Amino acid sequence: MRIIVDCTPGIEDALALAYVVAAHHSGRAELECVTTSSGAAAAEQCAQHAAWVLSKCGLPAVAVATGCDVPGHQPQDTAGLGAAHVPERYVANDWDLLWADACERGTQDLCLICTGPLTNLAEFSRRSPEYFDALEHIVVLESGLCLDQDASDVVLHDTPVAITVCTAPDTLTPVDTRKCPPLGEIGADRVGGGALFAAQVALGDIQADGQWATLAPAEEDDDPNAFLLDTTGVDAGDVVKLFDACCATYDALTRGDRALETTRHLRAED
Repeated sequence: MRIIVDCTPGIEDALALAYVVAAHHSGRAELECVTTSSGAAAAEQCAQHAAWVLSKCGLPAVAVATGCDVPGHQPQDTAGLGAAHVPERYVANDWDLLWADACERGTQDLCLICTGPLTNLAEFSRRSPEYFDALEHIVVLESGLCLDQDASDVVLHDTPVAITVCTAPDTLTPVDTRKCPPLGEIGADRVGGGALFAAQVALGDIQADGQWATLAPAEEDDDPNAFLLDTTGVDAGDVVKLFDACCATYDALTRGDRALETTRHLRAED
């Protein structure tokens, strides 16, 4: 499976991104690109955070791009990535071209994970409607729907396929990050529930029951446009075990395990 991660790192999103990178290193997925919108920090700062996480996790060649800030949102100037020092660096803003490039190669095996507001997804529907209509696998967080309500309304009205909406506890049990040096540097000692859960659902690592629902503004004869996951039957311990397996991947990576070397796609211009 090919993955696009649209995120707002932040510690919780950094954990989810690290999980997807571990799947890439182990050959179970291909991380196409990482894009950002604004969360606690502005979209540009979040992109620098994402680039730092990728570099620390041994995947610096994956493209990172700054997306759209949420209109009217005032991010915190001091928002950072835990205890880590993230150096400033240039990050391009061609996020929509990265998405279009991924869609051009096919969407049947492409999954878009949005762990923050749907600002970029709504803008993509306006800029590239033909590619937006082709998207078949979209996983979002329920908590992200209210971060940019206008964008959520656009996406839920216009998307031709049902979006998988994940809910999860904010915090799960403490974890040992000693086998994952990047997370140790951040200072993370707990698994953030929502974003990590979305990544695990997208990769097929967690199975959850759910129900079809209409989340768009009500209109006559509205068809269901979202699949709401019911996480009550998911064992939080299983989520942590999977995350521990992710950390073990980095342990093997730092020891120079050549089995983790996979062929990575690069755009022609790279």
